[in-house]
Amino acid sequence: MKRLVLLLCCALLLGAPALAQVPGFSVGFGVHGNATNFNLGTSYGDLQQVYGLGIGGGIHLDFDIPFLSFRVSGDYLSMSPDQSKYTQFAQKMLPGVNVSIEGGKIEMYSGNVNLKLVILPIPVVHPYVTGGAGLAQIKFQDATLVLNGMRIPVT
Repeated sequence: MKRLVLLLCCALLLGAPALAQVPGFSVGFGVHGNATNFNLGTSYGDLQQVYGLGIGGGIHLDFDIPFLSFRVSGDYLSMSPDQSKYTQFAQKMLPGVNVSIEGGKIEMYSGNVNLKLVILPIPVVHPYVTGGAGLAQIKFQDATLVLNGMRIPVT
């Protein structure tokens, strides 16, 4: 999937200068940052504190014609657990046992295409309708449970 997204982005970047020469058509490019908070709900409240804030970023390419625009974007997001809080969570789940957890990083790659159609082009406010489609890949790094000195991979 990463190769497909990379191939599409390269094709759009290479074709953008030619498309920008069309009258009434413009091309824009940008870089953006992402942040997310891992929320599993109240029954896993301690685990929510293990992951906390995830950060990442992405790029986007905008194609604009009057009343209609497309945005193609790709994003990356990473969340790494706080190892000491992860171990405290495991010890709470298995009281009286010498236990710790290592690993458990989460990564997400995504790509999407959105279409924006301006409904009423008035000077100050621009009401619009938007929709799109996308793909995402989430990778979980295996965690290792260390139970009384013995390492057990958790997949």
